[in-house]
Amino acid sequence: MPRGSFAGSAGHNVLMARQDRPAQARSYTFLVSSPLIVPALLIAAVLLLSAVAKLVEPQATSDAFTSLRLPSMLARTGMPRLLPWAEIALALALLLTPSPLSRIVAVLAVLLMAAYTGVIARALRFEHPVDCSCFGKLGAGRVTQRTLVRNLLLTATAVLAWLSASRTEDSVLGQLLDGSARTWGWLAMTVLTGALAWLIVDRGAEPGRHVATTPTAEAADDDEYVRLPIPFGALEEPEGNVIGLRTIAQYHAVLLAFLNESCGPCVRAQSLLAGFDEANPEIAVRSVYREYANREAIPSDVPWYVDPAGQTGAALGAMSTPSAVLLGADGFIAGGPVHGEEAFTQFLTDISEELQQAREEAAALQALQPAETDAISG
Repeated sequence: MPRGSFAGSAGHNVLMARQDRPAQARSYTFLVSSPLIVPALLIAAVLLLSAVAKLVEPQATSDAFTSLRLPSMLARTGMPRLLPWAEIALALALLLTPSPLSRIVAVLAVLLMAAYTGVIARALRFEHPVDCSCFGKLGAGRVTQRTLVRNLLLTATAVLAWLSASRTEDSVLGQLLDGSARTWGWLAMTVLTGALAWLIVDRGAEPGRHVATTPTAEAADDDEYVRLPIPFGALEEPEGNVIGLRTIAQYHAVLLAFLNESCGPCVRAQSLLAGFDEANPEIAVRSVYREYANREAIPSDVPWYVDPAGQTGAALGAMSTPSAVLLGADGFIAGGPVHGEEAFTQFLTDISEELQQAREEAAALQALQPAETDAISG
């Protein structure tokens, strides 16, 4: 083989290798920076989703401040009302702000997520379980270790968003507009991964787990309320005495209000019971709490029971709070169950109106009886 040919070929290979190195470096940098666009997009999406949910249900945000026992000063300064707008502003800033301001915005996102995490960690140390609407009605539920893990992951994602902001001069939106097919491929794969994870984790109702249904017959007409027998079940008095459901309603109708003392809607629903009880002496009113309730926070204006493990509430179909069921003195369910603050309030109003109508009819009938007696004697 000619020596020159070998040298020329080797020189060509070396030259090509040197020319390829910058391209490989650019490719490596691109592969590192492209995935780091995703954390900022995720945090922005979470903030926007949270803000919209709070704006749709502003009362749920105020209830969360109460349930999480945040300083009352925050509520007085209007923080529950301002928080969703702050989240929207932060989300837009994450997407639109270029460097160096983008780094400051990313730090604010980290601090906000860390603050949310701290609030949840503090709530887990309360003596009693706490319900929170961190994402408005969309995220309403019990604060658990899973909630803490979720917030820790959000905080870590915000840290990655800060890392991305510190590595680039352009805004997230600018990076997307200048992005190649590979950038959009990363985003598509991220969305696909999230969708698959959701479909795998959300398996629907698990076999063998049967949720108690409301004590009304499904086969009946939609406008007809079918009264079913009061199910077997028992509640505990504060002193620990156990009393059966049918015994509770043995001599008079009883309204059972299933409540949570740390839940904002439940507190407002409970405030209606004393007035309802006074206006409707025909019905005994009893509130019902779970065994872990903070008894010092339960109002004493209405007698109350304890529902251990929530079994009796489940048997009556009252598996959320606030809920209400009306037990008849004849051993049958007289109304309900109803769920939610609005339905709870309307339920009390409907019962009051029906009782008032019955009183008026009874009074009119009683007024006619003396006249009929006089006519017969005359």
